[in-house]
Amino acid sequence: MEILKKVGKWLLYILSGIIALILVLLLVIRINSTGVEEPFLDENGNGLPNSIAYHEDMIINGAPQRVTIRGKDLNNPVLLRVTGGPGGFHTPAAYKVFGVDLEDLFTVCYWDQRGAGPAYNSSIPDSTITLDQIVKDGLTVTEFLIKKFNKDKVFIEGLSWGTTVSAYMVRKKPELFHAYIGIGQMANQPLSEQMSFDFAMKEAQKHNDEESIEQLNLIGRPPYPNMTNVEMAEACDVERLVVDKYAPYRMSPGFKEISGILLDHGHSFKDKYAIKTLPAALQ
Repeated sequence: MEILKKVGKWLLYILSGIIALILVLLLVIRINSTGVEEPFLDENGNGLPNSIAYHEDMIINGAPQRVTIRGKDLNNPVLLRVTGGPGGFHTPAAYKVFGVDLEDLFTVCYWDQRGAGPAYNSSIPDSTITLDQIVKDGLTVTEFLIKKFNKDKVFIEGLSWGTTVSAYMVRKKPELFHAYIGIGQMANQPLSEQMSFDFAMKEAQKHNDEESIEQLNLIGRPPYPNMTNVEMAEACDVERLVVDKYAPYRMSPGFKEISGILLDHGHSFKDKYAIKTLPAALQ
């Protein structure tokens, strides 16, 4: 009985310590969640005179969206970054961990699309969240940037899903863009999914990973003609977890990226927990 009391006491201490640690972490995140973009400062702590750092929540083509604009020199060209997903959102601070700060070279616009991240709003009808509509939204953002910064054109960068949005934007109005940069370019997506599944299955078998093999067998090899959009998304998530386990390079965000997001002043405490994905209506 005495031993049980001691074990219970230590368990209580451990539980209390874990709760205290969580509360401290939440406090640190809260302190670093002012919702105001961090300004660019010189070596004396004064704001750079020709810099810009702010975000604006806008209604674009009838839906709430956010643009975050940051740059050290307004004389630099403008770069519009279109995030991946669908449903991904931008945290400018997270990009700095990769050692390249485009804000030194460009006035960078990070666009949070309708229904994503801080632009999430449950009142947005699923029927309005389509590729065609998001392309139209992106062109509206581009025209806003050209007018705001008195530029003839902008540069555009797409990441993963954002490469599809960006490519269609450039195709519709090429006169608005200096150049297009694609990262993780989408092309033949059905074939990409099949190749990804085959890699995952091969690696799982090579490592005798029975759990992963069972999960992959349950979803089967793509394509998935009889699945709903939600079911397809869930199947892809299962497969990509296995791919992430055996990929020759890390695909999922690491500590630096996550801490960059959580400690970013530009997002409010509420924003950081508003990571929403676009509805399955997207097509």
